[in-house]
Amino acid sequence: TLRGPADDIPARPIARFGMAWMGLPAYILTGTRPVPTGNWDLIWIDERCHKRDMYARRLQAEEVVEIYGGRFLCYKKSPQLGRWLESAARPPFVLVTEWREAQPCFEQLQESFAGDGGPAAALLEMVVLCDPRQLAKASAWARGASPSLGAVCACDRERIPAALLG
Repeated sequence: TLRGPADDIPARPIARFGMAWMGLPAYILTGTRPVPTGNWDLIWIDERCHKRDMYARRLQAEEVVEIYGGRFLCYKKSPQLGRWLESAARPPFVLVTEWREAQPCFEQLQESFAGDGGPAAALLEMVVLCDPRQLAKASAWARGASPSLGAVCACDRERIPAALLG
């Protein structure tokens, strides 16, 4: 099922903040493209995702993803993404990761899609969150990433572009 504008999200700034922090694609916040509901995943890969100091951030993002009927998954490293990709029922997904795990995650995606001939359209978008000093290198890498796997966007984790946030 696809859904339109995000205006029907309850007026909960905390939820919108959680979504914005995660670097979610603009169409989820603004409805500029259809939003998957009911069968999609947001996968967050970060070695600190299960740490106590990330609890509030994780909870906020999970809440917003659930509003749209999605499932929020947290993994520390790319091999866990690989195991998820091997699952038989792989729904469309958005992947959010730190620069450190971006290339290993992308390799997992390439192996998965090459191995099973699965549709690259299952990856709605890959968002790579970076420190300012990493941004130029990550952006160059993202521009060179295979477009057949899906959109890849690199951004400063503290200054996520308005186009991405809506």
